[in-house]
Amino acid sequence: MGKIKIKTNKTAAKRFRKTNPRGGKGKKILFNKSHQNHGFTKRSARTKNRTLRSNNVSDSDKKRVSKLI
Repeated sequence: MGKIKIKTNKTAAKRFRKTNPRGGKGKKILFNKSHQNHGFTKRSARTKNRTLRSNNVSDSDKKRVSKLI
């Protein structure tokens, strides 16, 4: 018998996404920062750009998150 498949964690699937690996660089796992809903008129352009950009999951968390997705 083969291995039992692990169910996808639906909350993690909504928060993280995997990129398509190109050129042998490997997959990245990306997530969006929180606090992006309103109040952008008060923020500087630098702060707005940084919060709206997708971020990479750290190397220490990559293995754990990839199991959940």
